[in-house]
Amino acid sequence: MIPLTWDCESKAFFNSPDVPIDYLPVFLGEDGEERFSRMLDRVGWIGYKQLEEAIGLSNATEYKAAFTTMLGSPEPPLSFYSEKGQGRWESFPSQIIELGEGLALALGTVRIQHVPGSYSMKDENNQTVGKISPNKDSVFIGVREEYKPLSGVRGQIDQARLRRRRVRTVDFIGMDVKSVPEAERLISGIKTVLAVLPEPADGNTEESETP
Repeated sequence: MIPLTWDCESKAFFNSPDVPIDYLPVFLGEDGEERFSRMLDRVGWIGYKQLEEAIGLSNATEYKAAFTTMLGSPEPPLSFYSEKGQGRWESFPSQIIELGEGLALALGTVRIQHVPGSYSMKDENNQTVGKISPNKDSVFIGVREEYKPLSGVRGQIDQARLRRRRVRTVDFIGMDVKSVPEAERLISGIKTVLAVLPEPADGNTEESETP
């Protein structure tokens, strides 16, 4: 078994303490006994960076063009793993979970996908254009930096409150809020952007947490 994942070599899934045991493959013997831990010498792993280096894909134009439609780098920065571990909704207080749900409902769009670490707003290519992500005592709501949806409401939003949040390799611009009314003007700007984008294709789904 040799899975291909977007990970650093030091974070290969079967050696990482950050991967819960119930996320690991399950191999059972005839007696139902767990055997995966005994099979590690037969389990391999390869990341996109290792794949590129092994067969010289770094200079392959068609490969690079296709790859950039999925990810921004061949492996994530180590900071990605700390953010990923902290970002699961169930690890936050109930009021933060409820606020995240409320913000998603206030956007009132089928473009929203609920994933373990956030709500994602999608474009027609199933790329993430916006994020609703939990904090300890607030919720971040923002959009991909290049979409600039705040142009029409900048006069109504305190510029000092706007901040950048990086998810994997993508920057989102938005605010940390503690209520839906507090985010209403920002939501209005996001709705304006989503209204002019074609709807996502049917059947597209998002992986665990994508930008």
